[in-house]
Amino acid sequence: MSEIIEPEALMIDDSERVQRLFVGAKFETLEAAKLVAEKYEEESGFRLKIVHSSKIRVRFACAQHLDCPFMVNVGRRRKHGDYVFKTIVTNHTAKERGALPRKRRRGLPEIVREVARTKPGPVLPADVMKATAAANGEPVPYMVAYRAIKTASKGEDEKRAKSFQRIIPYLKMLGSENPNSRIEYEVDSEKRLLRVFICLGFVNEALQNMRPLISLDSCELNGKWKGTAYFGTSRAATNEVYPLAFAIMAGKEDASNWTWFLGNLGQGCPQLLTMERRFVFVSDHDGGKVHAMNEIFPECLHTLCAAHLKSKVESAYGREVGSKIIQLAGTFSLSEAQVIWDEINELSPEAVEYLKSIAPEQWLSSEWVHDSSLPPRFGMICSNEKEATSTWVDLARNRTWEQVLLEIQDNICFRFGNSRKKYRARESSGIVPDVMRAARDAWDEGASMSVIETNEGRFQVSESQDWSGHIQGIMNIVTPAQATCTCGKWQDRWFPCEHGCAYFKHIRRAVHVNPFVHSLYQFSSVRETFKVNINPVVPSMVPYDRETRPPPAGI
Repeated sequence: MSEIIEPEALMIDDSERVQRLFVGAKFETLEAAKLVAEKYEEESGFRLKIVHSSKIRVRFACAQHLDCPFMVNVGRRRKHGDYVFKTIVTNHTAKERGALPRKRRRGLPEIVREVARTKPGPVLPADVMKATAAANGEPVPYMVAYRAIKTASKGEDEKRAKSFQRIIPYLKMLGSENPNSRIEYEVDSEKRLLRVFICLGFVNEALQNMRPLISLDSCELNGKWKGTAYFGTSRAATNEVYPLAFAIMAGKEDASNWTWFLGNLGQGCPQLLTMERRFVFVSDHDGGKVHAMNEIFPECLHTLCAAHLKSKVESAYGREVGSKIIQLAGTFSLSEAQVIWDEINELSPEAVEYLKSIAPEQWLSSEWVHDSSLPPRFGMICSNEKEATSTWVDLARNRTWEQVLLEIQDNICFRFGNSRKKYRARESSGIVPDVMRAARDAWDEGASMSVIETNEGRFQVSESQDWSGHIQGIMNIVTPAQATCTCGKWQDRWFPCEHGCAYFKHIRRAVHVNPFVHSLYQFSSVRETFKVNINPVVPSMVPYDRETRPPPAGI
């Protein structure tokens, strides 16, 4: 007697169509992948539904059949950044699902919010129609989706506009929780918020335990009222980014805003004005920074980010010329620099003319060999802050000013807390790992070098000798009392270069390099840097002032 096969046990193999449409396909966005899923629906006649959705992945399942195993996963590849179909089950069950009862449209606002949360860019009626079909079994009409988006947008806009009424009370509470903070804001005659500045009270003391180097950066905000976020950051001895001050201002980056920002930074960090140490500022020199620096910090050295200069040179004179900028900016060797200048001149004399128009102390490391009065840059020829600072506001960049401020507050609290915990048990006199590794490498290199005293306090260090003892190879002069070397690295990094290590090893008979590394690289300095954390303001405790309005549009 033959076995009776129930209809629900039958399977439909749709592997050929799935292989043709899905396997091997690559997409720039999730929206492009969703279009392929729609094409599959048209060809097969089987409805699909989205069962999981986020900014980097989406999962489709069958909405046509009961207990159907069909599944398609789309995700982003980390290395390439594009989207591919990752996991696919090609079989459908044969038993179709009955028509679902029509649901009330009260779930439509939630669907609109879900689409807005997961989709980059504006929400379109087609997005809502598709999401509604996946959730309820059938799409809503176009105009219904359109009106739902408009209603949700109006409600969200009102909510976002009202959030500006909490910013000034938040600033006052933040200043109360963190004494001696420099917190400023500006409103116009119509109570529209134009500028916000925050420099926490403990930053000035923390800066004394960091290298005298400050990076300036900004990033545009993408919310309805836009604006620009401004950052002034330094780096701990462990190379962790330390925000000294941050601000949000209406409109785009310009000299007026940078002047206001740097003026408040000087008040929040008085040591920048007292010049106990001469600070170096590094930035891209765009957006009015040069004018603002000359006005507020004329005694400080304002250097140009070599990566930014490379980008400008590539755009104007070609990639081959641009490829030489980093090497030229980084070398302390005058002879090597001259060779690179000659190579650039052969490619583009106009590029040489442009580069010569930039003050050499603003970007050329070889200038530090000429002028010993220049403050050290600690190898920081590029600001490297664009990626570093954008992470502080990355999640809130499309949101309100209030959310940006809270995002920065949370990041400071979390990162400082982790750093305090991480370095608490470290030995105070220990050297941070990156510097310790570089210093030991220099110590090992110096072991094979020869050292001869030329005059009192000056020593010639040569990198090799031949079999007869005759000095060959590269030669440099070190002056230990001044912690300098003609190679430029000792005075720039604040720990001995390989030539300085050769002196300590052969003349001073030192056992190891640790005593000659600057104290700023010790864990005691790191602990002092992160000794105080922010006292955060609880958002639910912030009242509305019922008068502050968003900034004017279009400025």
